[in-house]
Amino acid sequence: RLMAENFTRPADFELATFWEAWCAERQGERFRYEAVVRVAPALISTILGYFGERVREQMESASATDGAGWIILTLPFDSLEQARRWILGAGGALEVLAPLPLRLSVADFARQATALYEEAGEDQVENFGSGRG
Repeated sequence: RLMAENFTRPADFELATFWEAWCAERQGERFRYEAVVRVAPALISTILGYFGERVREQMESASATDGAGWIILTLPFDSLEQARRWILGAGGALEVLAPLPLRLSVADFARQATALYEEAGEDQVENFGSGRG
């Protein structure tokens, strides 16, 4: 919104220099989007390989959440979109518990993919390779 206050840019201010210094101060920082997930035992080595030390301590202190050995972890991502891509790639071996927008988005994308493959049907796939489809 338009405000009544004014400011004067310092005469020696150079945007490029400021931007370079600002980025250098934040080098290595990542904007975090955290997802609380329930992980199947079969996915644990993949999680360790991908996230490394960032989740190793959590995994060592986590207790099984059920008789099947699933554990609850908080995984760091750069964004909701990155989290959704990674989680969808895990298939049924990972369940989003929070945040709710991520859980809903993963469910929506999974429904869209399921609908696409159900709609295509086996006839369309079989006809594709024969030159008839």
